[in-house]
Order: sequence, then structure tokens, then C-alpha cells
Amino acid sequence: MWPLIITALIIDTGASSANNTMLPYIDKYEEATSDHGPAVTSLVLSDGGHDWVCPQVKVDVCNYSTDRTTMSKYYECLEWTKTKHYDVVNLSLSGDSSDNKEQQLLKEISLTSTVVVAAGNEHSNIGKAFPAGYLYKGWENFFVITNLPSPYSNYGKGTINLFSDNVLVQNKNNEWVRMHGTSMSAARYTHKLLKERCANESRN
Repeated sequence: MWPLIITALIIDTGASSANNTMLPYIDKYEEATSDHGPAVTSLVLSDGGHDWVCPQVKVDVCNYSTDRTTMSKYYECLEWTKTKHYDVVNLSLSGDSSDNKEQQLLKEISLTSTVVVAAGNEHSNIGKAFPAGYLYKGWENFFVITNLPSPYSNYGKGTINLFSDNVLVQNKNNEWVRMHGTSMSAARYTHKLLKERCANESRN
């Protein structure tokens, strides 16, 4: 018996209606505009198709990329946390400057949810990459995941490393392909956290 629902929010480029193996775990999603979102979602849920999370895991997938001209859609994705509690929030995006509203929203989210952030792939210190750079604000429940020794991965003190080159993922056509990068590392770390929550719930 699974008494509790374990929830996660994935902020990426959406999920696909073709991803029929993932859809039973997805409560709400916005249609994918690239393969990146389905790839991340497949890793969060199954880590390459070989280690699916427990049945009570339910994820929502917000597509921040439907408006790249402003930050408004990204803010909207972050604000999903105001109407629903998420145990884990997974972020796979990287910019070169901080943003006051982003910082405030993520600080608030980290008070009640575990936030997992991809370090970025510019081969620089995360202090120059955001949202990863907010790690240095010292918030609890805020984790930045690198993909070392990849020469592209960002890096920095306090990060968590999970090497994830050439990992198996699903694209928006429901095909298994291979990808790499810190987004894949972050997704696999989120998967690890969800599996740990599954194990804890099964013992209770």
C-alpha cells in the first residue's frame, strides 16, 4: 500500500503526448517543444528506462521555453509551486546573470521543497551561472549538480557531481536516444531523491 503521493515539478521544455511509458507518472504537462524536456523527464522517472520510480510518484512538467523573449513564462513555471506543494523541483537551464524575481521565488521554494539545479555547460564557475550560482546564498535544500570530468560542465565548491555522459533518454517521439550534460546529471540526481522517498514510504 502506498499511502502518500510523492510530487515533483520539472521545469524544462515540456513532455510529449507520445511518451506513453511516462504518462502514468505525469499529472500535468505542457507539450514538448524540443527533445530536452522529455529526456530530462525520462531520467527523473526511470534513469534510462531500467529503474522506474514507485507508483505514487507524480510529476508536473512546465515548459518555460514557450516564451524565450521574456522571463514571464519561466516565472509562471516557478509559480506553480504557489498552488501545489512539490517534494522536489528540478531545474535545467542556465544564464549568465542573476534575476531578482527568480532569486526570490527560488528562495521561497527552497523553504518547503528540495531544489535540484543543473550547473550549466559553459565550463565556468557556477558563480557566473544562474540559477546555479544561488548555491552560494547558502539556502538549505538547494543542490547544484555537475557533470565532471566533462570539459563542458560548470563547476564550483559545494556542488554534487554525477557523471552523465551518453546516457539513455527518451525524446519527444518516444524513441530512446543518448544525451549528455549537467541537465542529465541533475535529472538523475532528482531520480535518486525520488527513489529514496519511495523506499522511505514503503517502510512506513
